[in-house]
Amino acid sequence: MILLLIITQTWTTYVDSALLYLGMTQEDLTFRHDYSVRDPYRFPVVDAMLDDPLTTVDRLVVIDSLFWSCPVHIFIKQIVSYYALNPSLHKMRIDDACASAAEQIVEAFSGTPSELLMVYEELTTFSPDLTTSIEEDKAKEKHQDSLVQYLKEHATTVEYDRLFQAATDLLNASAHTTSWVENLPMDISYSAAGVEGAILYHMNYQWGEVVVGDTCSNTYTGNFALIIDLGGNDEYQCETPDMISVIIDKSGDDTYTGKDFALASGVWGISILIDAEGNDTYTAGNYSLGCGVFGIGILIDEAGDDTYVGDIFTQGSGGF
Repeated sequence: MILLLIITQTWTTYVDSALLYLGMTQEDLTFRHDYSVRDPYRFPVVDAMLDDPLTTVDRLVVIDSLFWSCPVHIFIKQIVSYYALNPSLHKMRIDDACASAAEQIVEAFSGTPSELLMVYEELTTFSPDLTTSIEEDKAKEKHQDSLVQYLKEHATTVEYDRLFQAATDLLNASAHTTSWVENLPMDISYSAAGVEGAILYHMNYQWGEVVVGDTCSNTYTGNFALIIDLGGNDEYQCETPDMISVIIDKSGDDTYTGKDFALASGVWGISILIDAEGNDTYTAGNYSLGCGVFGIGILIDEAGDDTYVGDIFTQGSGGF
């Protein structure tokens, strides 16, 4: 009889061997604790990964399995309960939620300098200047440090509590739009600049422009605060949103395109895109596809064989 002993090693075992050769351990690999100011909304798991980055892969596998084990609507309810909101808010109308969110967003940024976004983009966007010589790089060291300090000083002036409240209100209301749409004075005679195809409702509210598309295939090129499309293979050519941008597409094989700071990009505001079903394609540049930069960007696709294409700071990325 022959006994075979097979020893399986994890990938971290090989990392440990390499570090040992360099005279290091895993504890030596971490991030600077003074790299950013810790805000109260960071999840503990992020702190753990920053302290021990080599555990990131294993942790993400666990997080991924937990997320897909619960339906999206349960996940949203967990978000609501996390912020301990009043259950009565679950039935808020979408127009009331938008109006309330607009006020909350204005208040959230009332003490924040507008230059903050420009500084953030300069620090995060790749530039050919990064390929310059070491001497030139050293000359810019003070400049870069001053920008980081500027962010640390002023990013805390954003009232993030108000942003989270507004985003949760909008998510709750987005789940109850059917009855709201049914009670609108809908008519096939509506038209709106920035829409090709048949629409059933169009209105300019104080907080933004609203359009409801029918079940045929429409093309949206305008910068609307709220789009509700009832079906069809639609095309969305998204621009950089204003304070509020909510897109709710009920069905169809849809195409969403945008450049930088577009398409479910919460920049100085809140941008939410919810696609209920269909085989959809999402293509955008930087800071898009569910990205928040001094704001909240949410992309929820509930079903379908979908494609997501983006550049940097996309698909679940956030800054402040």
